Amino acid sequence: MDAWFYWYTLADAQIKASLFDQAKASIQKGMSLAEQLSLPDVVENFKELHVKLENKKKGVG
Repeated sequence: MDAWFYWYTLADAQIKASLFDQAKASIQKGMSLAEQLSLPDVVENFKELHVKLENKKKGVG
């Protein structure tokens, strides 16, 4: 899948399901696609999703 929004949605669902390793991989793939397409706002959204992932791993969110 080469659509960044699928990777974003997948990563968000993986975070909610506590599938942290899979979520990290999905975030990286989606961010890479967004960078290739020169979508800085989308890259920022993926960075925020990564923060959400880290917080959930720590039990913060």
